Amino acid sequence: MAPQQLYLDPSHVLPGVRAYVAELDRAFSTGTRQEALATYVFLESSAVDTYGPLVDALRTLGFTDDDVEFFDLHAGVEPEHAAAADSMLQRHGLSADEPAVKVQQEKLAGLWHAFWEEIDQACRQAIE
Repeated sequence: MAPQQLYLDPSHVLPGVRAYVAELDRAFSTGTRQEALATYVFLESSAVDTYGPLVDALRTLGFTDDDVEFFDLHAGVEPEHAAAADSMLQRHGLSADEPAVKVQQEKLAGLWHAFWEEIDQACRQAIE
């Protein structure tokens, strides 16, 4: 598939989703080392926090093991990814207590919350 076929008009993407993705792009492309590493740690730790409960919720809704395979596989490997991200942070002489790391992770947590709140609201509106 050509990259232009993957284009999605930003007006069709929820503002909270755009804001979260824009911050990921900024942190990884022009952010400081602390921001980039904090972002990597946030991505991996949020995946650990998300995939397991998502698999459980989908199974509760009646999805089969085959249906949730992608998410179940990720739930299994994300703890290793999170540990690798934490290790990378430490190799650069940083910790979660570093002020710049804390600020970036708090920023991402707020954006992550808005991301999911807007998706939840849009889904609820779609079925009403």
